[in-house]
Amino acid sequence: MKILLSCAAVAVLAVIPTNVGAQEAGPIPINCAWSTTWSELKAAMPPAPTGAKITPPKKKRGSIDRPDSNVRRTITGAWTVELVIDDKGDVRDARLIQAPMIEPPWPEYDVAILKSVRSWKYSPLLLGNQPWPYCMTLTLRDRE
Repeated sequence: MKILLSCAAVAVLAVIPTNVGAQEAGPIPINCAWSTTWSELKAAMPPAPTGAKITPPKKKRGSIDRPDSNVRRTITGAWTVELVIDDKGDVRDARLIQAPMIEPPWPEYDVAILKSVRSWKYSPLLLGNQPWPYCMTLTLRDRE
């Protein structure tokens, strides 16, 4: 069964200056250091141009398949997931940072969350006109 989840996202751009408008700042801290895929993508990136306009990515498609269950459960809180997304917008790696309190426990839902977000597709993040890989933190809440 497909379920609606509310979703909040924060993209983290490693080694990419946060040049929003005329304001310039240093690089944003990297959150995906846990991922070898992120390390490989980051190592392959050329130096980031300064002063380039950043066009944030947008989710193109993706949903969560909620596991079937006849048991009524209470879900308190949200899932926090980190995604590594390549320069084509494909999710290349994902990990669960935090899970909600679910009574009675439902570990299959955590597995379904990760499996689903790994299949999502995003538009690429653009630095100037150049697509870049990025790390994103998502917060997902069950709305059923």
